Amino acid sequence: MKLIYKKITVSGDVVRISEYEKPVKAHFGKRATVQKTAQKVTGKELKSEEKTKADCDHRARLKIQKIINSAFYLEREVNFLTLTYHRLQTDRQETYSNLQAFFGLMQEDLEVKIKYLAVTELQPKRGALHIHAIVNQYLPFDLILWTWRYVTNDDGGAWIVQADKSTNIGSYLTKYLTKSENTGRRKGERRYWKSRDCKDLSVTFECEKSDTLEELSKVLVNPYQCEYDSQYNGKIKLTIGKYNNPGEVCDIAYNYVINHG
Repeated sequence: MKLIYKKITVSGDVVRISEYEKPVKAHFGKRATVQKTAQKVTGKELKSEEKTKADCDHRARLKIQKIINSAFYLEREVNFLTLTYHRLQTDRQETYSNLQAFFGLMQEDLEVKIKYLAVTELQPKRGALHIHAIVNQYLPFDLILWTWRYVTNDDGGAWIVQADKSTNIGSYLTKYLTKSENTGRRKGERRYWKSRDCKDLSVTFECEKSDTLEELSKVLVNPYQCEYDSQYNGKIKLTIGKYNNPGEVCDIAYNYVINHG
């Protein structure tokens, strides 16, 4: 068991640094995927069901950001895709089947492999499901619309726009992953769908020392920084930024952990 004071996660060209006032307990042979302190948590301190759901949604958002930022970093072009229904679609499993059929036909027609990650959202007024996705290439709009209407047997709509890779593209889909009632997701259902080649390629470094980490923070472009209180870890300082050379960031983080961790 070791106590972690810092975590440095490199996902493509996005770097996330978490610095904990109270350390995270990491069990031997496993990564600290759940944040807990060395103090024993009693039954009275267990989180409510609502708080647990919020924590699960938070971890899902971080997971999706890591997948998108690392899996799509080296792609020449990245696009945001929205697919809607004209009918009042509420069956999420049928929506997933439609999405699979859609990408299957698109790949067959274009003779390309399409990497994607998708989430659902309920329209505020109608309550109908629609899909937000990120794909690794531009798809012809006419073909998108025809294929989507064909697989759904519905006069739905479509929208595609090129993503600005200079921004944190992973945050685009995660804004739709708020509460389960906004996504149409029932308990036990997946929060997102993705192609097999859309994998989490992020790298995480852990440090057991509590000294400052200024060298890495200084090389980030327009870093976002904030502090917030955690029930278990005290104050947490969060730094998120982009860097043009993720390999160099990994080297800096690795050397930091070797020399200080």
